[in-house]
Amino acid sequence: MNFWTRRIAVVAAVVALGSLISMAPANAASGGIDVNPASVAPGETFTVSGGPDCIKSSELGITVEGLGLSESVSGDAAWEVTFTVPANAVADTYPVTVSGEECTFTDGVLTVTAPAPTTTVAPTTTTTAALAAKAAVVNAAPAFTG
Repeated sequence: MNFWTRRIAVVAAVVALGSLISMAPANAASGGIDVNPASVAPGETFTVSGGPDCIKSSELGITVEGLGLSESVSGDAAWEVTFTVPANAVADTYPVTVSGEECTFTDGVLTVTAPAPTTTVAPTTTTTAALAAKAAVVNAAPAFTG
């Protein structure tokens, strides 16, 4: 190969590689999903929010897969939806997706933690005789030795 043929081949390879790298699926979009807080216990609330990243989508569907939570919002402006984790939710990680007519975001994750253990303190009872015995010790005269 002569000098110019090699140069043309290198330039063609670089252009082809750049085209492959910049290709994205037709439904991919820049942006993402914000889940806040990202970790909650059953019965607690969390918020899913985002911006107008799906320009051609007038409506977006927000879904928390596995928990039966979904909501629709307008996709032409910033949006925010608050959900409550069902009380019977199992501790696990759940994908949060946002999809519209021409875009889908799958980068949201919600972690449901185990509910805090409940502790029950048994009431204590003290009899009158026990109280009298404690009072006698407190009121006793000091004993001197020595």
